[in-house]
Amino acid sequence: MARKPSTKSNGRSASSSAKSGKKRQVHPKRTGIVWTVFIGAMTFAGGALVMADGWRGGAATGPMVNIAERSTPRWTQIVIHESGSLVGNLEDLTRQHASMGEPSLGYHFIVGNGNGEQNGAVLIGPRWNAQQHGATTPDAIEICVIGDTSRRPLTDAQVQSLASVVTDLARHYRIEPSRVVRQQDRGGPASFANDAEWNRIVAAIAE
Repeated sequence: MARKPSTKSNGRSASSSAKSGKKRQVHPKRTGIVWTVFIGAMTFAGGALVMADGWRGGAATGPMVNIAERSTPRWTQIVIHESGSLVGNLEDLTRQHASMGEPSLGYHFIVGNGNGEQNGAVLIGPRWNAQQHGATTPDAIEICVIGDTSRRPLTDAQVQSLASVVTDLARHYRIEPSRVVRQQDRGGPASFANDAEWNRIVAAIAE
């Protein structure tokens, strides 16, 4: 006589499957909550990095700086420097200025050349964020390009970024072209070595 197959094990398996199925069910809102928390945390972390180290990027306009919010009227000229070295970055210049007794980077903006900072990248120094005067000229926005034009020309990306930044700042603060200068043009020590490279910058600003 054939034995009737047992249904106990099958029932137990079905019950286990049902239970495991229930365990795998995810609250329909859980995924959205997790992603919301994750994105919020990343946004906060990114904002903290920007505030701590200034904005970094290749574009010279747009989100680089909201010039409309910088309404301090004392900026009456723009002074352009060069670092005097073919390689350098914001941290190098900050250490250099600290060794000279400066409490922070003495420039408001730095323009990279691809050797230490991204080629054409515009970096905002802490003095611009705090709207403090630069290290050499109280009423001037001070910009430094990484490079030594006595040895090597500026890159095209540097000149384009610099011209764009200067144009935007000059327009906003109503700074005349004659007041976009090198330090030596105001009787100070030489801060831009090559006249031909300076004329190249002036021409790019005028375009």
